[in-house]
Amino acid sequence: MPWFVVRIVLCWVVLSNAFAASLPFDPSKFGDLNALVTPSVVKAVIKTVGFTLDHRPYEPATPLGTQVGITMGLEVTLLKLPDDLGPALNQASPTGGEIQLLPFVLAPKVHLHKGIGPYVNLGGSYIAYRGFRLIGGDMQVTVYQPSEGPTYAIRLCYAASSLGFAKTKTLSPQVLVSRKVNFADPYLGVSFQYTLGSIEIPIELEDGTQVGTLKGTERASAWNAFLGIQLKVPNLGLQLTLEGSYSTVGMHTLGTKFGFNF
Repeated sequence: MPWFVVRIVLCWVVLSNAFAASLPFDPSKFGDLNALVTPSVVKAVIKTVGFTLDHRPYEPATPLGTQVGITMGLEVTLLKLPDDLGPALNQASPTGGEIQLLPFVLAPKVHLHKGIGPYVNLGGSYIAYRGFRLIGGDMQVTVYQPSEGPTYAIRLCYAASSLGFAKTKTLSPQVLVSRKVNFADPYLGVSFQYTLGSIEIPIELEDGTQVGTLKGTERASAWNAFLGIQLKVPNLGLQLTLEGSYSTVGMHTLGTKFGFNF
């Protein structure tokens, strides 16, 4: 196995472990399970899981084209947690103030994108490790690509994710513009994130028999503005994308995707 593949795999495992340990969504840490399904706690958890494990393409408006037109890569996103998550979990804690959260989490994913025809890109991202999972995808349509000047596209992203006892589905329509040059493709855009999710906590007896389930459902939305640049090494197929975003709910991001383009 090539050395760079080994390094990518090791990096993915380390980051996945860090992410799994950073969000304490473990019902055993709470004395009163009913406190975990109050509206404030459910909304804070659903917003965090839905927006943290959202699908982010890290691609410009420029279509991949039909000559192979495949990109593969590893994404790492540094994401700010919402301000209301810590207070909500501490309120549900039996003694209060026991839940310690890092202000940021690192969310890794693997990506695959393919050009379909001259104007359409299809992409997906995936991660599954130690109790959390994401399956996401996007469809991008280039609506205007002149021979010179900026390229415009619309994109629809969808993600189904789970983390512990929380499951979410997130939809994100986007509008973006990019301006490709020889070795770089800077881009910017706006998106609207909408997530709908539920919490399901099984109630079990000491012998493990399940006697019921505590449930809660909430939704959350946010506007995002993002700015990025995709860099390519000519003739080698190496590709590096850097992107940052501003969220109206405070869950700002800074991330990168490294991979290969064919």
